[in-house]
Amino acid sequence: MRLPSLGAWQGATAGRPGREVNELMAESLVDVDQVALAEAGKRFGTTTAIDTVNAALREAAARSRRARALDELVEVAETGQFDILLDKRTRP
Repeated sequence: MRLPSLGAWQGATAGRPGREVNELMAESLVDVDQVALAEAGKRFGTTTAIDTVNAALREAAARSRRARALDELVEVAETGQFDILLDKRTRP
């Protein structure tokens, strides 16, 4: 499935009463597992489906960024650049 460009999504919530307009948000119709949604809502402390889904998406993106950063750190460690830390005489 090909997604539309971000530009096509901008302003999608404009004109909806009670909805905060955010140029990076789009209205999407999705089927959601209600049990998983309720569990996620408890975990994130959210009270609406929209807030829960957005919190879960942000958390998934953050976890992905952290995993990439850890992978990069492991690559640096494999080059031996942290070996000086193994010598207790050189540590404060």
